[in-house]
Formats: sequence, structure tokens, C-alpha cells
Amino acid sequence: MLQLDKEQEAQFGLELATKRQEHADLDAAIHTLTQSQFADRMLVQRLKKRKLALKDRIVQLEEFPHSRYYRLTLLALKRQYASVSCVGMSLPRNR
Repeated sequence: MLQLDKEQEAQFGLELATKRQEHADLDAAIHTLTQSQFADRMLVQRLKKRKLALKDRIVQLEEFPHSRYYRLTLLALKRQYASVSCVGMSLPRNR
């Protein structure tokens, strides 16, 4: 299993917290708009679609330690950063 260092764990935790907050904000906005008599139905539908996409991402992040997709993604990122010498930084390699 691919192990994360503390910085990578923090980045995923921050992304998860950000997505949860954005999801809650969208929920409140949708609720407010649907209570308004001037609600734009297309806007509400777009917000709901965005909210569903956020929920999907949240589920992916919550399942992260068990997700093969994310292990493969991290491995690909590590290889990409390791192969780019001009960036001046690389992610730690697993042994």
C-alpha cells in the first residue's frame, strides 16, 4: 500500500474540509433560493449539479485510504514530479 507523508495527508484533509464547507454553502444557497419567489430554476439546477459533484468528491476523499484509484493517482504524481528536474522539488519515493 502506498503510504502518504504528513504533508500529503494534510493536503487531502484540507481538500476534504474545503469540499465539505463548499457543499454546506451550496446547500444553504439552494435552500435560500428555493424559498425565494424570484428563484431562477436554471441556477438552482446548476447549483444542485455542482453540489452532487462535490458530494462525489467528498466520498472519494473519505474512502481515500482504501481507494485503489487514489493510490494509483499518487503513484503517477510521484513519478511525474520525480521526472521533472526543473521544478526543484519531488515527492518522497516509496521503497
